[in-house]
Formats: sequence, C-alpha cells, structure tokens
Amino acid sequence: MKRQNFLMLAAAALLASCSQDEVMTDTGHDGLVPVTLSAAVGDGVQTRAVDVDDDEDATYCYVQVCDKQGNAYRDNDYATPTRLTDEDKDGTFTGNIYLKPNVSHVFLFWADNATSDIPADLHDVTYQKGSIAFADRVAQTIGSVAPTVNATLQHVVAKVTLKTTTNVEAGSKITVTVPTTYTRYNVADETVIQDVINENAPFEHTVTNAITGTKDGAEVFSFYALVKDETQNITLTNGTNSQRVTNVPLGPNKHTTLVGDVRNLGLTNVTFTANMDTNWGSTIVHDDRITADPATHTITLEAEGLLTRDIIIQTVSDNGELKIVGQMNQGDFETIGESCQMDDSPVKVLDLSEVVTQLTALPKNTGRETDGYQTGSVFYLSTNLEEIVLPSSITSLQQGAFRNCSKLRIVKAPGVSTLESNIFQSCSTLTDVWLTSDTWSERLSTQENALNNTNTTFTLHLDISQQPYVDEEAKTWTPGGNTTPVKLYSNSTINVVFVDGN
Repeated sequence: MKRQNFLMLAAAALLASCSQDEVMTDTGHDGLVPVTLSAAVGDGVQTRAVDVDDDEDATYCYVQVCDKQGNAYRDNDYATPTRLTDEDKDGTFTGNIYLKPNVSHVFLFWADNATSDIPADLHDVTYQKGSIAFADRVAQTIGSVAPTVNATLQHVVAKVTLKTTTNVEAGSKITVTVPTTYTRYNVADETVIQDVINENAPFEHTVTNAITGTKDGAEVFSFYALVKDETQNITLTNGTNSQRVTNVPLGPNKHTTLVGDVRNLGLTNVTFTANMDTNWGSTIVHDDRITADPATHTITLEAEGLLTRDIIIQTVSDNGELKIVGQMNQGDFETIGESCQMDDSPVKVLDLSEVVTQLTALPKNTGRETDGYQTGSVFYLSTNLEEIVLPSSITSLQQGAFRNCSKLRIVKAPGVSTLESNIFQSCSTLTDVWLTSDTWSERLSTQENALNNTNTTFTLHLDISQQPYVDEEAKTWTPGGNTTPVKLYSNSTINVVFVDGN
C-alpha cells in the first residue's frame, strides 16, 4: 500500500513579531523564528487503480519562499529554491530555515525523480520528460508560537499505463506519441506554462521479458506526461502496426489505462467521467469492439467474451443504471453476474433487453458462496440489484435464480417459458414480475411454488394472448396450451394483471 504524500512545515516560534522587511537565513540572528521544513514524498501517492504499485519515488524535493502575493523574492537568500534532503533515506525530506515571525509567506514545493539541479525559480521550473512530479502551493503566516503549515502534494503529471490482452514478445518496441506535452510548470499558478510545447513527443519502451496477455489486460509499461486537463489523440506503434486512440482523457493527477491487443494494436477509446482527489484518478480505454458511454450508461459489444468488471464499473451511472447491447456468451453473463454480486456493486438497474446470446438459460451461480445452496443463477445474492430486464432469448429460469436478491423489485423476462421452483426466494422487496412469453412448457406442471417468496405481495404481469386461468384460492395457474394447473406459490400473495403482449 502506498502512503499518502504530504508536506509538513513545522515552525517553533521564539520571539515577538516585527514588520515584513526581508527573509533571512542567519541562524544566529536575533528576532528570527527557526522553521523546520519536512517534506514526506516517499514512494509516491496512494492510488485507487489496480496493479500500479510501481510508482517511482520522488528523489528530489525543493521549497521556495515567496512574499504573501506569491511573488519570488529577488534580493535575499530565498530568491531561489532550497533543496530539502532525505538523509535517512526513508522518503522524508527535511531542511531548516529562519523567518521573521508574524509575516505572511507563500511556500512553493516541487518534487520529482529527475530534477537534480536546483531549479532557478519554481514559478518556471523545467520538467524532464517522462518523470513523475508533484507540486503544491501553501500560503501561511509564520506566527510567534510554534506555527505549523500543512500541505498536500498532488501529481502535476498524467500517468498512462498500457495493458495487453494478447501476448507480446520480448524485444518489442512500443512507442506512444502524445501530441501536446509541456516542459515547464508554474508552481505558483499550478499550471503548465503555455509557450513551451513538444509536438508529437514519443515515449518508447522496449519489452524486456515476454508478456502473457489476459482478458482484463496484463501491464506492459507506464509513463508520465506534463499535460493540460484535456482529451488528446494518442498514437501507439509496435513494429509495423500503428493505432490512433482518440479522445484519451489526460491531465494532472489522472491515470489512464489503455487496454487491448498490443501485439496488433487493436485499441480504441471510450468516454469517461472521473472524480479527482489526491490519489490517481483512473480511466480505462478498452478493445475497439467495445463502446462504453457513461453519459448513456450503455456498453455496446460487437463480439462475445469482451465484458470486464472494469468497464462495467466505469460505465454504470451514478444512480446505478447500466444497459448492455450486443453479443454476450456465458463468460460475459458470469462477469456481469459477479459484478452484481459484489457487496459494494454499483449496478442497481440492469437492462439486457438488447443482448443477443445463444444461451437459453442464465448460467449457474459462480461468484458467491451458496451456504450449501448449489442452485441459483449468476444473479444469486446480488444484494444491490433492484431491477433487471432479461433478453428474450432466455426461456428458462432455474431453481432459486434470483435467490437472496434482497433489494430486487422488478423483473422482466419476456421470453421465459420454463419456471422451476423458488425463483424469487428471499426477495423480500419484490413488487412486479413480467412473464410475457406466449408459449409455455409442459415442464411447468412438474414444478411447485415457482414464484414462491417469503410472505410478500407482488404483481404478476401476464400476456393476455396466453389466456391463462389463474385460481387465486388454489394458488394455481393453467397457462394456455397446458392442461395441468401449476402451483405457483404457497406463502405469497400475487396480484395478476394481464397485459397486451408487453
């Protein structure tokens, strides 16, 4: 676990106040307050992203004392930055200065793993391409009694990680080209300096050891870039293969992961929304056969076997809505099911109505412990799931399919023609179920308590074209085309509503 980067200035006040004239460093001069500077930069910053524990340490750290407007002093010992040292090699940089008490200053901090020469001015610090960098600006009045100044360093660079779903041979040279990067930064303004731009500056990486790709992507390498907060088009080259990835979100403190076929560079872009804090904010760009649009909370799949948990989490809306369109196989259903089964799953309303699949039944539960209950579907124990619409190709719901979905309210299963027992066991919030298939299986006659629940009342919406007969007193249902009544429930109350095929 990475530790949170922070900078702390601790000052012990010694003497009474005096007017603001100048900043001095004479350790023996009467009337000055000794201020201890402590900059803990260490191993980099904590991050929400997965598999990014290789952030480099900040090797160098500098502080510059400015006047209360943030302007650099020109005629004293603090006209230029001071280097803080890490004598104990523990990631904490320290140094001592003396300042007059009751005087307001702005302190500028810069840390990276490349700037070995002391910068001339942190209002215009030179950035070395590809290095990790942090900065902060803190305004503080140095009091006369033990003043303390706290600051938090944030990344001033974007991080880009390349992951591969295919094998990549050792010796492969991967070149990434970012159209607009900068080489200077103004710590006081907390912005890049606009007039220095590297057009099409490449970052090249040679793969030392062969990499075995995975479904979710195996990491190839990462690099850093000093950029503005905007989207850019990144070009990737591997031998004769080249791919342009459009609208990649780049900016200070943002971590973007490109995931796809690195061998053949089958990468594409998706649109992302990220909330930033002092940790890396993470976005993921996936295979070009996937389109993920958080604005409409829709994932479009052009082939089977592409769905990942990462892209589900990136795309689901703030209120939990997610729609999946296109081709899904058993693995895709298992992925969305396991995502719904997570204790902190963000998926609440799941629309699979436009999914195309060869499956006729939901795959069995694979992602959660069953407490001895070995039946159920991939949506078993999806405790945050509230609504679900199944594709019409799903014609069967197995025993305990939605068991223990404790918040489930609405289920629409337009193609289901086979029901097994206790499909909604322990779904205590269930309110509405749609079963609108016009052909019903004789297998229904062998099942009991198909829609049984735990002392709940819900509405069953049935297609009027079936002309079924429901006997509320006997709690049985005789669907059209069948001769034997089916016992649907024992301890539930079901209100039957007929709908016109919808």
